[in-house]
Amino acid sequence: MINKLNAKHIAFVEEYLKNGRNAAKAYGAVYKCDSRSQNARTQSSKLLKDVLIKNEIHRQEKEIEEESKLELMDVLFFLKNVFSSDVCDYVKPVTKTKFVKDADGNIVETEYTDTEYVDVDKLTDTERRIIKKIKKSDRGAIDIELYDKMDALNTICKLLGFLDKDSQDKVINAVIDTSFLSGLSTAELKKMLKDSK
Repeated sequence: MINKLNAKHIAFVEEYLKNGRNAAKAYGAVYKCDSRSQNARTQSSKLLKDVLIKNEIHRQEKEIEEESKLELMDVLFFLKNVFSSDVCDYVKPVTKTKFVKDADGNIVETEYTDTEYVDVDKLTDTERRIIKKIKKSDRGAIDIELYDKMDALNTICKLLGFLDKDSQDKVINAVIDTSFLSGLSTAELKKMLKDSK
């Protein structure tokens, strides 16, 4: 029985959790021996039975779980931003004027639509992260591609459990607000359906 955890005990637990819970392999890595040996298997088994080691495994698992929750929230935040993004936040059509010769040879002022791009340096980190790629075409036009909104929505729904077999209509209710239909009578609903055809 261990009285106090030392650095090797903690390293054993970390290695054990990192390698997919192979105790002999963790023991071999920390104690610098062949993980396939009988000694590694015996000693690692003894370590796993010790209360302090078990408590340390549990503590580190909790820590990993908490870190994972934070990462999940980061992922959901990113996906929410992708879903609510709008390419118009990056590209704006602007009307400009130029002088050209008309059919009679007269110089006339004419309007045309051009594209103005937001300065990437002025974007927030979040706004920059949702840009999938920026490329310049052969004709000099700049194409900005954002991450796909429907892919983001699908991933959000999966992460939040909306896409399990028992709750398919949660997705519909999450995406389409149907609450206004609840106040309509059956006759009004039938009329609405008939009118929409």
